[in-house]
Amino acid sequence: MTRALDQSEHSRRALDRGRAARAWNWFSRRTIEAGSHYRDLSWRTVWVQALMASGLVLASRIDPAFALSPWALLAGVVWALLIARIAILKAT
Repeated sequence: MTRALDQSEHSRRALDRGRAARAWNWFSRRTIEAGSHYRDLSWRTVWVQALMASGLVLASRIDPAFALSPWALLAGVVWALLIARIAILKAT
């Protein structure tokens, strides 16, 4: 019963066997901690945000002479890069 209630990262790794136990050797502690923040995000959420970011970039290119277009482009690119980072961490 106590094992099921203890959800710490260390206790979960201690239960891993075989390839799963060796997988932690490939990633640094910083990468593991960064990826653990995105565990609760669903792939659907990641894809929706990626589509919204690319939509913002495309909307800024429709009328490049509009006053807010450079800002929309910048915001869309930064948003897309952050979502790409989240997707990579979630996948690994």
